[in-house]
Amino acid sequence: MTVHIAYLAEEGAGRTGVRVVEPTPTSHQAQRGSFYAVVDLQGPPQATPQLAERLLSAMQRTYYAHKGTQSQVLEETIRSAQQVLEAETRVAAVPWAAGIVCIGLMQDRLAMAGLGDAF
Repeated sequence: MTVHIAYLAEEGAGRTGVRVVEPTPTSHQAQRGSFYAVVDLQGPPQATPQLAERLLSAMQRTYYAHKGTQSQVLEETIRSAQQVLEAETRVAAVPWAAGIVCIGLMQDRLAMAGLGDAF
């Protein structure tokens, strides 16, 4: 499985986490197809990269573990990111804002789900 991770940032803006997962054709994950995600966070700059990584990891785990239709899986993937974000807000008492987009590409089908401004 190939996983690409990149962090993009602009001065004075939030941080964006990007993840691309393209499973090898013979792997179990290949049944679910490729996964692409973007997380745009607004919050304390020092904590943003760590939270972006936790969100992307939770989304990737959910995408490849959840059973159901492609739309159900994407919905659950967004929900898992939202739960991580809400838990972080409760623990850190910091009002995080996020824009989240995830895309699943399976053979000839593309499905996309999002939350917040990034969508």
